[in-house]
Amino acid sequence: MIEVVSIFSFDTSKKTLEEWEKYYLEEYVHTLRTVPGLTKYIVGKTMPAPGADTDFARVAVLYFDDMDTFAQGMGTPLGQEMSQKMTEMAPHSKLYIVDAQEVGQK
Repeated sequence: MIEVVSIFSFDTSKKTLEEWEKYYLEEYVHTLRTVPGLTKYIVGKTMPAPGADTDFARVAVLYFDDMDTFAQGMGTPLGQEMSQKMTEMAPHSKLYIVDAQEVGQK
């Protein structure tokens, strides 16, 4: 399974935080969920550990079955458009692509 982990804060020089939050939750998330091959999409707000600070306010995790499915989905016009919009919303975001596997519990 491929997990695409993005950590970011919105660029408040372009829009207010409230405007970005509204756009992100009401439009962006719903559109991105339609990218071919995306099986799960989780979003959240960061919570710094006690005594720590964070440069990023949000986290998003996208799930794809494998690398080929990820590449195909994000290579579509919709996938490319959503990547560009993320760059506009959060130009200093960090993106991690993780080849993940679920491990069983005893």
